[in-house]
Amino acid sequence: MAARKAFAGIFGLSFFHHCVFGITVKDFVKMRCSTNSSVETVMSWEGSVYAFWDQSQQDQLFTLTGMNIARCFQDETGMWYFTSRELMYYIDPLTGLPQSQWTNPYTNETTAVMHVANNPVQGPFGYSDDEMPSGTTITGLVSLISDINLFYPNPLYGNDSYIPYAPYEMYEGGEYFKYFTSQNALNDQNTDSVTSDTFFTWERTSQWLPWMAMGDQQGYLLYSCTGGAVDGINSLPSYMVTDITERLPLYEHAPDCLLDMADETSWTYFQHHFDAFLSNDEFPVPAPVETFPCSVIPVESV
Repeated sequence: MAARKAFAGIFGLSFFHHCVFGITVKDFVKMRCSTNSSVETVMSWEGSVYAFWDQSQQDQLFTLTGMNIARCFQDETGMWYFTSRELMYYIDPLTGLPQSQWTNPYTNETTAVMHVANNPVQGPFGYSDDEMPSGTTITGLVSLISDINLFYPNPLYGNDSYIPYAPYEMYEGGEYFKYFTSQNALNDQNTDSVTSDTFFTWERTSQWLPWMAMGDQQGYLLYSCTGGAVDGINSLPSYMVTDITERLPLYEHAPDCLLDMADETSWTYFQHHFDAFLSNDEFPVPAPVETFPCSVIPVESV
């Protein structure tokens, strides 16, 4: 779930019923992670990726499994921040295992599959009492919608090496989240987190992924997923646990602060690891534990 160029402040109203239950930023922090900055929350999701062509039947290209490990914290002004790392694997629908190579059904070209490894995914949420309008059902289910439409310069544009992969000037897409939790759980003032009562959906539209080598062909991708919190890294699929333990230990923990670096996306990751892609290396590439500079540091009490 990358490319959060407009991470905060784009929350809408969900019309399940005529009853409106306004939740605050602090409520959403409880839904997404925890008000205790020492606590890390692991969310996982599953779904599918579909190819859309003009006036053509859609194709399912992959199934998906992803994880995000996150923490929330406040700075000295009381502003809430979210910081995280995430992995997502493109799965062969027939075998149920991550694909290392993919034969493009539209071009017959075989390429390395560049699974998602985003470090970091982060941004501000707002202040505790800032309100986020939300709908609630008659059964007491609170919902919150975050629709993020994206249109920004393609980081691969202007370099002739990337023309076969992403020749367009602007990235076009969007990420659309819906969070649901129990109103009773959220009303409990004695809890730091309600992630165990929360589930979410995530949809994304984007241009063809660079590693698909689709050039300037028309069409787009649709991601459709559902997910929720899990008990920890060891609750993830075994191939993901093995990868994190043996090759990607950086993803065992969320950052301790807001990192002084831009969010990673599938497009910037392709740029950073283009040589490995051309060499048909295994993805994600190894990610050892590493220290990064902070731009915002948590405070224990505000």
